Amino acid sequence: MDIPEYRIAPDKEFGTLQLEFKDRLVASPALYVGLAAASLFLIIRLGLLKSWFILKTLPGLMSARMIYAIFPIGLGFLGLSLLPILSGYNPDEFPFTLLLGITIWGGPLLGFWFMYRPPRWIKPSWLQWLEQEYGYCLPILIQEGQKMNRWRWEVQVRTRAGMQAWIDDVFTHRREDVEFAWQVEKFELIAQKTDVIKPGMNANGDVPAHRRYDVMITREEIDAVVAVQNAQYRPHEKYMRKK
Repeated sequence: MDIPEYRIAPDKEFGTLQLEFKDRLVASPALYVGLAAASLFLIIRLGLLKSWFILKTLPGLMSARMIYAIFPIGLGFLGLSLLPILSGYNPDEFPFTLLLGITIWGGPLLGFWFMYRPPRWIKPSWLQWLEQEYGYCLPILIQEGQKMNRWRWEVQVRTRAGMQAWIDDVFTHRREDVEFAWQVEKFELIAQKTDVIKPGMNANGDVPAHRRYDVMITREEIDAVVAVQNAQYRPHEKYMRKK
């Protein structure tokens, strides 16, 4: 890749220096891509757009989590367009070569990591709340959201009250699925503390506020969760009830 050279016209005073890179910077595609990515991230981070979260995508990394990659990748594009502004910039010298390499490779690598394991701070506040309170049944909520028109769902959940009303409606007609999802979550919370789960044990730790009244696991719940695990060919023998 040919890196253009930029020079400061020596015959001008400091206040009116003519930078040869100015016109190229304004016309830089990397600058526009970076600004577009940063703007989209800001819209997502502020919660002005939520429907990206329920879009139908491929499983794994090819999911809604791809949106988290736009922040570091956008910064990478901005860096590529702004590096020539640095005083004494010379891409052939070691410090600048290192900065150029970090800019080119750092953005995509960090973006991939953010897709795989997004930090909490990068998520909008409404999603942090949703994961905290309803993370155990989030797949169910996403399924129900995908059944709706994208923009209708967007309007419905625009406010916290609207989001809660929609969640309550999902709980009403998917009660059995939601309750089983909580049984599984309760089972896993208890399993973090012990190798053998017995009736009467209580789930501790990251328990949602609306589930603090239901933390004790019963024999029926243990049997139901273990039965599903066995049916899915993922038996966890250490969780089996010992006679």
